[in-house]
Amino acid sequence: MTADGVCRHLREDAETAEDRDLFWACRGGGGGNFGVAVAVELRVHRPRTATMLIGEISYPLDAAHEVIGYYNEWVETLPDELAVYGYLGRQADPADPGRQLRTFRITPVFNGAYADGLELLRPMLRYAPVTAELYDMALPAWENTFGRSTLVGHRQAYIRSGVMAPRGMTPDVVDIYQRFMNAAPSPDSFVVWMHGGGRVSELPAGSSAFPHRDGRFIFEVKSIWSSEAETRANVEWAYHFGEELRPHFSGAYVNYIDPLLPDWKQMYYAGNYARLLRIKRQADPAGFFRFQQGVGSEFEPSRAEPLDLSPLNRTVVT
Repeated sequence: MTADGVCRHLREDAETAEDRDLFWACRGGGGGNFGVAVAVELRVHRPRTATMLIGEISYPLDAAHEVIGYYNEWVETLPDELAVYGYLGRQADPADPGRQLRTFRITPVFNGAYADGLELLRPMLRYAPVTAELYDMALPAWENTFGRSTLVGHRQAYIRSGVMAPRGMTPDVVDIYQRFMNAAPSPDSFVVWMHGGGRVSELPAGSSAFPHRDGRFIFEVKSIWSSEAETRANVEWAYHFGEELRPHFSGAYVNYIDPLLPDWKQMYYAGNYARLLRIKRQADPAGFFRFQQGVGSEFEPSRAEPLDLSPLNRTVVT
C-alpha cells in the first residue's frame, strides 16, 4: 500500500510503468521507502533431496591465514549446490567446555545427497579442525536447531556490513580479522558472512535495486553487549572494524542497516540510487515514508572522533 492509500499488486509484468518501477525498487530498495507490504507471493523451489548435508567445521583463529587463505580460493571451485558460510567468534573448547576459543568456522549447506557434499568438503577437512559436526537433515530443522546461535536476544547490538568480491579475503584482510577479534571488548561479538554467487550473480546489476550481484561474501560484523555502560566501547570496536575493512568492500548490505555508515547511498545502492530516487519522488512525493537512510534523505553521519552515537537512537532526521 502506497502513501496515497492505494493497494497495488506489483509484479514484473504489471500493467502500468509505475507499478513495474515499484516492483523493481522493492527488490533491494524497499525497507519502508515506498509503502507497506500487506501480502507477498513467493515462488518456492523443491530441494534436490529430502535431507541435505549441513553442519559446522571450526578452526583456531591463529590458523586463519592458512585456512581462510585456502577457503578464499576453494569456494571459487564449488558448484552452485554448495554454499559455505563463514563465522569468526568464540566457541567452547571441546576438551575443556569452560574455556572459550577464538575460532574461524564454516557452515556448509549442500543441496544434495550427504555423501556428495562430504566429498566436496574433503579439502577443508585436511586443515585439522577443532571440531567438525556434519548432519544429514532438512534445512528447516537445521535453522530451528542451530540457526538461533547468532540471535541478539535481550542484549544490545550494533551491526556493520560489507560486500566483498571473489577472492577478496587477502592476507591483509585476515590480519584485520585477527587484530579486531583478539581485541573485541565483548566475548559475544562475532563476524558472519553469507556465501554469494549462484543464481544471485546470474542477473545483471540493474535487474533489481539490489546492485551487488558480483559479491562473493556478504559480511555482518555484529557487536553484542549487555549493559548501557558498555555501549561506546562496543560500537566503536565494530565501527572501526568496518572502516578498516572498507577498502576491501565493494558496498554494504541494506538488510543490515547501519545508521553510522558513511556514504550510505553509494554503499547500499551503487549506481541504482538515481533510479530509486526518481521512483520515490513519483510514488511518495510528500515523503510520507521517511527515515534517516531512506531514499531521498540528505542525512550523512559524522566521521569525527569521538563518534556521534545519536543516529543509533533515532529514526527520522528533520
